[in-house]
Amino acid sequence: MRRIAYACCVAGLVSVSARAADWPQWRGAGRTGVAEETIKGEWPEGGPKELWKATLGGGYSCPAVVGDRLYIAGNKKVGDELRGFLYALDAASGKELWSADYGPEWATNYPESRTTPTVAGDKIYIVSGMMDVVCVSTEGKVLGRITLTDRLGGKLPRWGNAESPLVYEDKIIAQPGGPNAAVVALSTKNGETLWTSKGLSDGVAYCSPALLTLHGVRQVVTHTDSNLVGLDADTGAVLWKIPYRNQRTIHPNTPLLVDADTIAVSSGYKFETRLYRISKNAERGFAAEQLWSNTDADNHHHGLILHNGTLFCASTQGGLCAIDPKTGKTLYRIAELPDGSLVKTAERLIGYAEKGGAVCLVEADAEKYAIKGTFPVTYGEGPHWAHPVVANGQLYIRHGAVLAAYDVK
Repeated sequence: MRRIAYACCVAGLVSVSARAADWPQWRGAGRTGVAEETIKGEWPEGGPKELWKATLGGGYSCPAVVGDRLYIAGNKKVGDELRGFLYALDAASGKELWSADYGPEWATNYPESRTTPTVAGDKIYIVSGMMDVVCVSTEGKVLGRITLTDRLGGKLPRWGNAESPLVYEDKIIAQPGGPNAAVVALSTKNGETLWTSKGLSDGVAYCSPALLTLHGVRQVVTHTDSNLVGLDADTGAVLWKIPYRNQRTIHPNTPLLVDADTIAVSSGYKFETRLYRISKNAERGFAAEQLWSNTDADNHHHGLILHNGTLFCASTQGGLCAIDPKTGKTLYRIAELPDGSLVKTAERLIGYAEKGGAVCLVEADAEKYAIKGTFPVTYGEGPHWAHPVVANGQLYIRHGAVLAAYDVK
């Protein structure tokens, strides 16, 4: 097994903690796609002011922003080998502070970075397309690497691994898809295996899990290739699971808590969006039941957003859908955002369209929407797959090897 001895990554427990306006991990502090800040309500013609552009290695992954620093992954050739790099940039200027080579990367198809870094204290965690869990210091030193397929079995999925690690307390959560180890918790202190999902051996589905509390029990909730599952966050015990599988077993969207006991999920390839209720019974324990499904919204990997009491979800069938979370009914479509990813701010949505690369500022509620500004992404190359990020008054848009920052304060 290829492994660098795991350095002591923390003294005690760690958690993903940051200022309210930071964006320390995939989909923000709560993994909900929400930026807790107020931005400009309208943009001028041509969009907000561009602050800087930076050229990195190629990637679809998003930045993590903590304080005055930004961390982002990118892949580039070194000799004949494709390798992954973690970059640290100055958030104000885009100046590169350092880059760290974290090892070989997925090079077979769509050979760009997929992992959004998770920043916890003075350490950064990533999961490569080759299923290596890597710990890097905030000063750019690679502290440890663990190859999950070597330790826990499982195999790389068809398109390479695409996962952003969940970190809480002394645990790093990843999904090797191994025998009795569909999901695993590793120690932030030494890389040891703390628990595996015994009894659950499902394969990988490209999902980055959520940490949710349901009926007073903290749970890791994620997709496998065949099920939506809830695991005890302390022990890895399978608390509940329910079948959830599309034709390609690809389920990248992080589950979203809609209410105290309801979870929204969505998958693409002409599949659907669903709402599940998680119940708990003193005798039978936890159980999941489907409340509704919506076939208008077959969301490939663009995420789910709850905004002004309405669920917003991408679709490959004619524009982003606004859905009533109580009934599952499609209320309207946002035609300007065909198959787009979103970030929510205090009063607005910002969408980044996969088709065409338009970025739109949207005012929306349950009844209507209005476009309050737009601009095209003309830099970079390849699919427009990176999600938009808002942190500390700046909007970040990535296209391939180019990351741009805009002033939206």
